[in-house]
Amino acid sequence: MWIPGGMAIVLTLFSKDSFRSLLKIGPLGDIGLGLGLTFLSFIFFLILCLSFSQVSFGLPEEALTYHKGNSWQAWVRFLILGFPPLIFMNVLFALGEEIGWRGYLLKKIGLYIPHFWVRSLSVGFIWGTWHIPLCLHLGFPLANILIFVMNVCLISIIYARLFERHFSI
Repeated sequence: MWIPGGMAIVLTLFSKDSFRSLLKIGPLGDIGLGLGLTFLSFIFFLILCLSFSQVSFGLPEEALTYHKGNSWQAWVRFLILGFPPLIFMNVLFALGEEIGWRGYLLKKIGLYIPHFWVRSLSVGFIWGTWHIPLCLHLGFPLANILIFVMNVCLISIIYARLFERHFSI
């Protein structure tokens, strides 16, 4: 998850851009809003996935076996027990992606694409397709991958709006 951030740092070091602008942290309210909206979009797509396409949405096979194939029970248990530590770990690692996708790429795309929706969805699409090789390697069904890319595009709109309020990750 730090490859986009690492590349942004390297590219910024070899340009005349300010390195400090990559690491500018926004107000705590925006950080909380971003995390809250991310959680809500995750829940929305989880419900959509479990209700309509009946795919596991990336649940480990052991979790489904433990709950005798009941995805709903497995996800409720995960959200109660597994999600809080996952948020902490993900924020730590996702910082690299935010530096790369918003701190660098969104700013660069903004020079060429003035329309907010096109700009934010472009970054979201790039962000989502960046993960496709890993999803294929892990054996995710195509439906999971498509839902993941849709979710990332939705989150990208939220993150782009928050980023552009203060030009901070």
